[in-house]
Amino acid sequence: MKRYLAILITLAVSFLLIQSCKEKGTEPQPEPKPPGYQEDIPWPSLADSPWPMYRADPQSTGRSRIPIPFINTAKSLNDSLYISTGIVIGEDSTLYAGILYNIENSDPSSGLAAIDHETGKIKWLYEFLAVAGFEPSTPIVGRDNIIYISNPSDKSFIAVNPDGSLRWSCYVGAKILQTGIVIDKEGNFYMVGIDEETWNLYGVSNTGELILSESGFGICGDFLNGMSISPDSKTLYIPGCLDGETIIAYDLISNSVKWSFGEGRLIYSAIPVISSQGDVYIISKDGEKGAVYCLKSDGTIKWKYLLKEYYFMPGYQLFSLDKSGNLIVGLSQLYSINYEGILNWVDSSFSANEYIVSPIITDANNNILLCHGISENIKVTLLNQNDQAISSVDLNNSSGNYLFSFSVGYNSIYIPTYLMKQVLKVN
Repeated sequence: MKRYLAILITLAVSFLLIQSCKEKGTEPQPEPKPPGYQEDIPWPSLADSPWPMYRADPQSTGRSRIPIPFINTAKSLNDSLYISTGIVIGEDSTLYAGILYNIENSDPSSGLAAIDHETGKIKWLYEFLAVAGFEPSTPIVGRDNIIYISNPSDKSFIAVNPDGSLRWSCYVGAKILQTGIVIDKEGNFYMVGIDEETWNLYGVSNTGELILSESGFGICGDFLNGMSISPDSKTLYIPGCLDGETIIAYDLISNSVKWSFGEGRLIYSAIPVISSQGDVYIISKDGEKGAVYCLKSDGTIKWKYLLKEYYFMPGYQLFSLDKSGNLIVGLSQLYSINYEGILNWVDSSFSANEYIVSPIITDANNNILLCHGISENIKVTLLNQNDQAISSVDLNNSSGNYLFSFSVGYNSIYIPTYLMKQVLKVN
């Protein structure tokens, strides 16, 4: 009896101590994340899929939330489509991409294609006219698996149901050519389009209403560039023009410019990268060279890293922010720069022997994926965070243009080849 009484007293004391700790706010706390660690930001307006939009997320990190698979083989998933955008993935594993008019086909068509991720068969095609020079935006898959894409020929932005039927069309009055458009947490879309000779910022609600039309502040939305949005969904980060400012921060609450930075956009395919802490990464001019800048959310410089490249870099190698906060930059060389602006390493072998010919993506394990090579001898290679090759696959002497970002999902990597009638699947 005394033994049971002692046990009861011990339990009672333990309960009182736990309650006391709770009242004093001293509950055990989770271990703090290491400095620079990147949280995955919940975004309720996007589809619950591995890759619902260009560059994976609205912060344009180019980071997969799942590990990139060890790569063994590369094959053509579809060799009948002129892909003209990045590839995105729906909740049901369907792949979506914009395609161009293909004059070689007996039944030429263009528009938004839904593609089976295993067989490459076209599930359906929502047709609209799209030709080289007037490419649509990369689609975005929103909640309920609705697909959104621009229709430049009609100067509109459209929503398409999962069965390929039109949900709504919004006339914006401008050609939306920007590859990387964005979506906020409420499901509103933002894009830059050209009306005659003026680049304007447009906003379209998730019900198809035009909610924003602004011009006159030096933005550009040409092919392959794109925007990013802050983690709190309140600020847009928009590239400037090649002969203007590098970046413009636009406040979505007051509908006004917050700040701008830089002297000229140095990379044709510029898309700002935003950390989960709200820092903004860009490449801008510094004298006669380029520099990687980390800007605070108020536009002031946090740090810069001077590059060896000359100030104009017409490449398409978008950079990526890994899980540990390392920025992976691929120009003539491959750089890894940590969250404090300190160089981890630089791999000059690419500039010595071959070129980086694609945007860069990273994954949940900080691995790095890119295409590289010379002429028709192109490979896709997976590196670890210490610049050591994990695996590499020859892309079968493909001479495709790997301008658009890869997509990751379902234990595969999907690579669009611009104007080469080929979607590659690597796994």
